[in-house]
Amino acid sequence: MKAHIPNSAFLGNIESYFYNLDTNDTSCLEVTSNQKWISVHPLVIAMTIALAKEVRLNKGEIKCQDFSAKSRPYFLRMGLIDELNPNHGIAIVEHEEAGRFIKARKIKNSEELNQFITDMVPLLHTP
Repeated sequence: MKAHIPNSAFLGNIESYFYNLDTNDTSCLEVTSNQKWISVHPLVIAMTIALAKEVRLNKGEIKCQDFSAKSRPYFLRMGLIDELNPNHGIAIVEHEEAGRFIKARKIKNSEELNQFITDMVPLLHTP
């Protein structure tokens, strides 16, 4: 599989992500990205993480170029970089996430769903 994360992919222009998505070979995932700036909808992050999890389930290989864009800390906090390259070695100062974003996660049971809903409520009240 191949996925390119463009510099911009929101719901109105998400086709820039889909047009460069190749899901034929599930034994390998190669992820590339714009190296200067990336600003994408969380759906792009979730889909890329889901592809990585599928490849890992198939005992496949993930090839990912280094994220050197200025928005790299966002992708680290959202969990994308950790999923693509667990040994990335990138260090950032993490701030409280409550009310600002929810890190990507897999919900496996009702307790995790309840926690997600609890974490999501402050986002609904943010101006």
